[in-house]
Amino acid sequence: MLHLVRAVDGAEDQALFAGGALAFAIGAFLVLGSDGGGFSRGRDDGPDPEWWPDFERPFRAYVNDTSRRRERVTTR
Repeated sequence: MLHLVRAVDGAEDQALFAGGALAFAIGAFLVLGSDGGGFSRGRDDGPDPEWWPDFERPFRAYVNDTSRRRERVTTR
């Protein structure tokens, strides 16, 4: 963007690029290095709801059944 305003020599151009890359790396570290902002559900939320085991057993059986059942793909 600075090139649109005035001519920039090679050394200044490289220094500005390195500074921008460093600023990007620091920003990425600060954003991605955080604890997630509390959006993830931790295991310290207390016990599972009463209906959960009644849901989980049939769901796991369904997943296990569909993952074992594979259809053969035929080629020409």
